[in-house]
Formats: sequence, structure tokens, C-alpha cells
Amino acid sequence: MRSGLAVPLGRARTDVAAMTSIELDDLGRQRLGLETWLLSDDGRITAARVLRRRGLDRPADELVNEAWIRVSATLDRRDAPYPDMETPSQFARFGARVIDNLSRDWARVVRRAGEVELFESSAVHDDTYSATENRLMLEQLVVAVSERARRSVRCVGCPDEVAVAAALEVVHMALTGQEADGPGRSWMDRMLHAALDRVDGGVERSVEARNQRKSRCGRCAGGLLSAALGDVVGATP
Repeated sequence: MRSGLAVPLGRARTDVAAMTSIELDDLGRQRLGLETWLLSDDGRITAARVLRRRGLDRPADELVNEAWIRVSATLDRRDAPYPDMETPSQFARFGARVIDNLSRDWARVVRRAGEVELFESSAVHDDTYSATENRLMLEQLVVAVSERARRSVRCVGCPDEVAVAAALEVVHMALTGQEADGPGRSWMDRMLHAALDRVDGGVERSVEARNQRKSRCGRCAGGLLSAALGDVVGATP
């Protein structure tokens, strides 16, 4: 349960003590206690603190609301209350951990978006980098994808080898200056769609089955590329 965060209790301690006198079952009392802390000033203070620490320019109230949605959904799936979560300080620690985990997820999305943008800049020969730097980064990406694949790739609903082949094909297409004009909201979506057509398009399937497989394999190949990009960016001085 320890989150490593300094957790303020403040007014939430009194509020929870008063509210838990209402006739509720154990799970209902936990829901009420968590909601009371998350939506209190103390919950917003904690959210603002972790947002600053992670360098995220997002409103604290947005993080708090998302945290409560996550907590509420989790509690909806439970048949029994959490053990050892009965007091205001325990509600506060649990809520702070949810806020911290959610902010980490947000930071990961921002980081990966930046890595993908860097990849796209290199692939389309953006003026931000020289042609030599662009090519070097893409060549390093081939090595990073291969190294990730060698260590282990775990895909759900898509053969691992298809995801690896698609990721490598995207980098090959970028290295050779090929563009993809197929469906997809972004440059990366279109490249993944075209790459999957090349490495996994020869098997007879229904249109629906092909689209489902492309969706699953595209997510896995995209995740592999993003992780490999992180390796390349992290290794760049």
C-alpha cells in the first residue's frame, strides 16, 4: 500500500468519520471513504504535487476525476472489500497510490508520443535533423527492435513473429523513403497497416478477421516500436 507519497489528510479525516456512520456495507464504506478523500482539497493537493513532479501540464481536478473513475470501476468489479482499508489514513494512502499510478500512465503516453514524433521526423526526413542523423537513428532502431525481439515479445491475439516482422518492415519502409497511403488516422497507423499487408497479407481470411488481426498486431507492433524508440532515445547522448 505504500506509495512513497506524503499524503495530506486534513478535512477528509473529519468528513469520512461523519459519513461512515451512515448504514453501508464494508465495500460501500470503502467507496465512500475513497471518494471523500479523492474529491477533497487533500486529494487535489496530492494530484497537483505529482503532476508537478512528472512535469505534466494538466489540471489537478482532471487527474482527481480520472482517479475516481478508475477507483469506482475497480470497486464495481469487487465482491468483497479490500483488507486493511478502514481508516481515513488508509483511504488517503490508497487514493494517493491511484493518483500516482495514473499520473505515471499519463507521463508514459506523453513520452511515447514524443518518441513517435521523433521517429516520424526521422522517417520523413524532417529538417530538424540532418539526413545522416535521420538514417543513423533508423538504423539504430532496427537493432533496438531486433534486440527487444530477441529478449522476448508477448503479444495477445497476434503471433509474436508477425508483430516483430511488421515493426521491422515499418523501419525498412522509413529507411527507403516509402510512404503509405492506406487507411489510418496518423502516419504511424498508415505505415503499420501497409507493413502488416506485406508481412501477413497472404493468408485467406474474411475481411472482418483480417481487420481484427491487423488491429491486434498493429497495437503490438506499435508498442514494440515505441519501446525500441525509448531504448534508442535513452542511449543517445
